[in-house]
Amino acid sequence: MADAPETLVAPPQVAPPQVASPGAWTLGDERLRVVVTDRGAGVSTFEGRALYRGSEDPRDEDGGWAIYLDEFGLDEAGRDRAAWSIGASPCYPGEGAIATSVVAATGPVFVREQHEVLARLAVYALPSRGLELRRVTLVHRGTAPRTIGVTSAFDVVLHDAAADRSHPAFSRLFVQTAFDAVRGAVTASRRARGAGETFPHLACAVLEDTAPEYDTDRARFLGRTKGRNCPLALASDAPLSRTIGNVLDPVAVLRAVRTLAPGETLELTFVLAAAATRADALAALDRARAAGFAALAAEAGVPLPPERFGRVFTGVPQATTAIRKDQAGDGLRFWNGAGGFSADGREYVIRGRTPQLRLVLLSRRRSPPARNVCFVDGCVHPYPSVRRESVRREGVTSRRLAIVEKESCGSPQSNGSGDTPVTPALPVTSLTNA
Repeated sequence: MADAPETLVAPPQVAPPQVASPGAWTLGDERLRVVVTDRGAGVSTFEGRALYRGSEDPRDEDGGWAIYLDEFGLDEAGRDRAAWSIGASPCYPGEGAIATSVVAATGPVFVREQHEVLARLAVYALPSRGLELRRVTLVHRGTAPRTIGVTSAFDVVLHDAAADRSHPAFSRLFVQTAFDAVRGAVTASRRARGAGETFPHLACAVLEDTAPEYDTDRARFLGRTKGRNCPLALASDAPLSRTIGNVLDPVAVLRAVRTLAPGETLELTFVLAAAATRADALAALDRARAAGFAALAAEAGVPLPPERFGRVFTGVPQATTAIRKDQAGDGLRFWNGAGGFSADGREYVIRGRTPQLRLVLLSRRRSPPARNVCFVDGCVHPYPSVRRESVRREGVTSRRLAIVEKESCGSPQSNGSGDTPVTPALPVTSLTNA
């Protein structure tokens, strides 16, 4: 591009106005349709089939194609920094960070400044080629060299969005993944269940890198967390697992690791190609590499701007929910990526969410309460918003549990419980088995 990288990345002089409701931007046409929300989520469809999991609803904060940044080594305080996304989704800005979505001449652009790194993400759609591009530009504003991993990740669907939503676990069973070592591309296809069924094939690669790290197993990449804001694979400096084949929960993950000198600029282009066959998708990647990013961006043209798009997301201390690398399982037994047991076995600690939760194992000395309640200073408070099902998913159903939260539980009522958990410094919510 003709503009200097610093000009491309720099935040606007006037931030976009805070809007009352979120917005979204639709790119492409009926063949390839890309919807990007101003938070950074969205969905992409090829000939009516969803390529990756997401939603066109701008109020939906989950799903879409995420670009993560994670730094190798330690910060000034001797701690590992948590991975973060360029858009406000899936990783909301932490303290001192600002994420912005803006209307640019080329289409939707996301700008975020965090940890002395200025990051810019631009989205392009080329329906005639069956391509979606994510252009990443980083400017290192620190004073020492830094090694940064840039990771692209999305959940593979290759099916009707409604069918995937109705039974996602069943839908995932028919997706197969592979890796083309020559092109450095992750490919995915869906096995047909009946005669005459056809589904698109996809291939994902980095235009400037033919040997990236890769993974296609969501469980290995995210761990057993409840969200995409804290990938387990990015909580360490180890390379991705390179798992492919008939995985139970398919994703397409690519990671390029680069070392930046102070003031240096890095530009990478992640490309997603969709076609009727795997060979056609790989051929589309070859043509994209031969053309180069500048030609592809010019071919994408200027999309029609939406009626509503652009917001500013500022980080607050209590909004930080990601797991730092030095937090992952320290001091906990049987760590599973989301939590683990304390040394004495009396607490189950869940990390990677705000507030941090502690499941306190209670005894069965007396009959359980008739409803969910909250114990504060010996008094019982109603807590109807807690559901037993959410605790059962942690795999502990044989005992009664308690959730310790940093939140108030309302006005006290009469004392009616006979259970006495370990006295915590925070309110305790008791949950019982059915």
